[in-house]
Amino acid sequence: MNTEEQIQELFGVQLFTWDEVEPSELGFQFRDVVFFIEELKQYDHTCLEINLEWDIDVWSIDGKKLTSFNLFQINEFRKLLQQDNTKTKEVMGLMNTELLKTKGFHLKKFEDGMFYTLVIHDNEQVKKLFEHVGEDEVGFDFDLTGVQCTLDIKEDMSLAQYLFSVGEAYEEWFVHNELTIPEFEEILKLI
Repeated sequence: MNTEEQIQELFGVQLFTWDEVEPSELGFQFRDVVFFIEELKQYDHTCLEINLEWDIDVWSIDGKKLTSFNLFQINEFRKLLQQDNTKTKEVMGLMNTELLKTKGFHLKKFEDGMFYTLVIHDNEQVKKLFEHVGEDEVGFDFDLTGVQCTLDIKEDMSLAQYLFSVGEAYEEWFVHNELTIPEFEEILKLI
């Protein structure tokens, strides 16, 4: 593996290099990391366990837990997010929760975190969203009457998704997909 493949990034910000990575119970474990972020340099050559919310446990090489933190609590990382590059601008634009609230999103707690959620019942909007995401190509040729679309974006903006389903309990769902931030912004323009 070349060095470029071993760089861990988030929203275009280089976080650290790693020697080995493997799935863990909570997410992924990275071995022998070297940080790009000066504030975290004290943890160079340690092991990290990182979950999907970017909660990070830092372990010494001999298996002692050194500390835990969430990446979004690190000042230098937040400053790097605000630097002028296109991808970061897209992410930071969505960080404005007022936009989500004006679109009708409500903050809800789910077992995998806090999400801004919007359930769309209007048949015309559901059809428009269904056509926009290209799901008409997957072979569904039935009437979308009664189908709803649920849009979710995690409170820390690390995950956006949609779900087309029948009923609030999501017992009959038929199309679900994760979205990139630009894709989510495009869908927001349609509602």
